[in-house]
Amino acid sequence: MEGCLCLTGSAGEPGKHAEGNKTRATGGAAHSEGISTLASGLSSHAEGWTTVASGNYSHAEGNLTIASEAYTHAEGYSTNASGPFSHTEGSDTVASGAFSHAEGSHSTASGSYAHAQGCYTTASG
Repeated sequence: MEGCLCLTGSAGEPGKHAEGNKTRATGGAAHSEGISTLASGLSSHAEGWTTVASGNYSHAEGNLTIASEAYTHAEGYSTNASGPFSHTEGSDTVASGAFSHAEGSHSTASGSYAHAQGCYTTASG
């Protein structure tokens, strides 16, 4: 634990690491760094500013990103990876389908195995 107002969960739980300002690593073997980040999933990693990695083995990075299901990855600005094994990147993108991928700006991949790329695009099946 480093920095100011960091929380690494209950004492005696190995593998948790928080560094920065108002960071929390509460999941087993979780790592949180930056400002106002939360890594609550098992082996999750949150970094940047106001990011949340709540899914097991998830990774959220950037600014206002959320990786909420198992094995998800959210990166960029205001991105949300909520489907299991999904990946979102860019700005204001959402990947809510299982194994989906959204990238670009304001793109949404809501179907399983869907891929949305570009600006204001949607892949639903």
